[in-house]
Amino acid sequence: MADSECPNGLWDEHLGTAIDVHEFKDCSGTNKCAYCGMLLDIITHTKPSWLADESGTRDLSIAIKPRERWVFNTNLSLPNSKGSGSIRLLEDGQQVDSVQLFKPITDVQKLSLISWDRYEKLLFGESLNIAPSSDSAIAFERASHWLKDCADNHSCYNDAQRSFLPSRMLQIEESGTSSSVQLVERSAVSASPYAALSYCWGKDTSGVLITTKANYSSHLKGIPVASLPKTVQDAITVCRRLGIYLLWVDALCIVQDDGEDWRREAEKMIDVYFNSFLTISANEPNSCKLGFLGPQRFGSSEWQRSVPVQVPPGLGGPASHLLFRDSQMERPKLFSLDSRGWCLQESVMPRRRLVFDGCELSWNCMEKMFCECGHLDEEACGIYPLLRTGRHADEEDDDEELSTYAKLHLEWMDFVEQYSQRALTKSSDKLIAISGVVRLFQTRFANTKSKETEKDKQILGLLRNLVVKDSFMPPGTSGGYFSGLWGDCFIPNLTWTVDHTQLEKSGRMEHKKIGESLAPSWSWASIDGPVTFRHMEISIGAWRERMNPELTLDAVVQEVGCEPIVTDKLGGNATGSSFIRISGSLVPVELAVLHPGDAAGAPQYFWYRRMAGQGDGPIPCRRQCFARTARLQSWRVFLDVERLPTIEKGSPLVDCWSHPRHDGSNGCGCSFNSETEYACLRLMTYKANDGYRTNNVPTIVLFLVLKLIPGSTQTYQRIGLGLWNKDEGVQEAPTNGGDYDMFVEASFQEATII
Repeated sequence: MADSECPNGLWDEHLGTAIDVHEFKDCSGTNKCAYCGMLLDIITHTKPSWLADESGTRDLSIAIKPRERWVFNTNLSLPNSKGSGSIRLLEDGQQVDSVQLFKPITDVQKLSLISWDRYEKLLFGESLNIAPSSDSAIAFERASHWLKDCADNHSCYNDAQRSFLPSRMLQIEESGTSSSVQLVERSAVSASPYAALSYCWGKDTSGVLITTKANYSSHLKGIPVASLPKTVQDAITVCRRLGIYLLWVDALCIVQDDGEDWRREAEKMIDVYFNSFLTISANEPNSCKLGFLGPQRFGSSEWQRSVPVQVPPGLGGPASHLLFRDSQMERPKLFSLDSRGWCLQESVMPRRRLVFDGCELSWNCMEKMFCECGHLDEEACGIYPLLRTGRHADEEDDDEELSTYAKLHLEWMDFVEQYSQRALTKSSDKLIAISGVVRLFQTRFANTKSKETEKDKQILGLLRNLVVKDSFMPPGTSGGYFSGLWGDCFIPNLTWTVDHTQLEKSGRMEHKKIGESLAPSWSWASIDGPVTFRHMEISIGAWRERMNPELTLDAVVQEVGCEPIVTDKLGGNATGSSFIRISGSLVPVELAVLHPGDAAGAPQYFWYRRMAGQGDGPIPCRRQCFARTARLQSWRVFLDVERLPTIEKGSPLVDCWSHPRHDGSNGCGCSFNSETEYACLRLMTYKANDGYRTNNVPTIVLFLVLKLIPGSTQTYQRIGLGLWNKDEGVQEAPTNGGDYDMFVEASFQEATII
């Protein structure tokens, strides 16, 4: 028989489904099937007792899941070996074991080469044996190969970067025997490649050596390596092994107790990472006292073992071994470095990163991403690839619905979502800590706006403000950056809302308001906690499914009263005088917050579930808030900061607010307070394509929830965001066939929001 065929069709017809072990056993024995023989080898090393079980009292089966052939992302389509073939072992229909299978290779260069033909033939992924320790010779051999391959063949590092040096660096002796390093000023060294360290200081910094005004002169003479925190010692080791003899470490290259020096050098930090020959990223541990070189979790025998298995050519062979890996043992979703606010731009800015995470060694440059096990992680295939100006970033796909310019705005929203989940020691750093990323976005916006095409104009139903020539912003503001919002996308940027799902995952109890002097209430940066623009994700999904929702902007920004960040300055912190003057439909409302015990009985609306990220599950915020107009009709809103209940548990008013009658007469005797301090401002509307109303794309209105500043008449603070859905309002359908539009009695007014 041919070595690439199974005569019983077990592979062709049943791949992915559970098949009785004895069918494979019979096919291997009777037909000498190499395919089924390979499975018997696998079972022999996982469940050997199964092959001897002839009792028939147990249903023993095996299911083969082939790997996913490709990983797709915004700018790359690459062979994917992360989705390696996996084997599920089932007893009486219940999974009892699962392993991933990789074909072992030893050639790092082969792993780096993209061979479409080779990957097409592989049922399993390809992988190196992961180094048991990140400070082993084999680990540094791989790191050296990745660095040399990039330096020789990629355009990640150019002449402009070669000429840049930080103000200060640690100079490392080439001999590798010196017990000290020296702090050197830029004027004392010639232009040479330098490495930068990205790491966690940790909560306990007692005894950690830093550079101060008192020891500055001493550090210029020399610093004993043994006196440095273990993470810095490890970084010095990495530099020596890779032939890099200058290292930038913030704690030692910035005078920590000199406010002026810290401000000046912090401004340059974005350039330090951007121009580094290599950035060493210590994703773990969470303290600089512990060090990052040492045993790797994925290199242990508990996670990977080489097993003798005969792999036929038709499945990517010939090979005599496969790597077995526990499918249940995965890398952490979030590493310690990923939780720190300042470190996000440290992962975006560098052109090359060598990453140590305690699991395995990985590489990330502008053109390639690798790890020792050979997978290409879809989420790691270029962090914000349109933002980073690599070779692929300027390529356009004629089949894409969105232009690069539009996608950059969506990428910014995604960046804000990710950044808001991170912690900052000082809330005052909220906008400063991303100033480098802002500069990159400014550059990319400037480079791509001139490339707008006719296709952009066809997407007005989704991102009109991104592509039309007539700006809705006042002169001089379009294209600017204002406390975390972009002038070209200002109104959609206003429609952020707090993300309770991510809040629960973060372990924090509640969102908090950062001092008004740091960011205006209309900016996401005014909130300490996760935020989301999930409505954009939902609506873009509707566009890509050809449901064609139409978007209109219902408000006009008249003036923005804060200075935008410019490319040669650090900052972006707004002051207490920051404001926007905006015109739109404004309607007075009352607010009520239900007790958590009553919230369960309130309606759970589809679009609010989608915006909360919970699918069909309950919305994870603990208290539900409603806004109602003078007609006593109520709408659900998300408050930026949750408030205590305003209605007692079990009160008759609960039903009045959560299930108002369509005629406005709720029978509870309540009336509207005309002196209310709250109002709602209509921002934008998605109008459904009538032909697709059954596909959950109804007419949707997004609006701000505002609170009047005491003593003023038209000056407000933002306190939340609401969504009105024509097809899922909390009120009953009116008998006269009309619409209970929240803004039907609103007046077009000008309001100031601070």
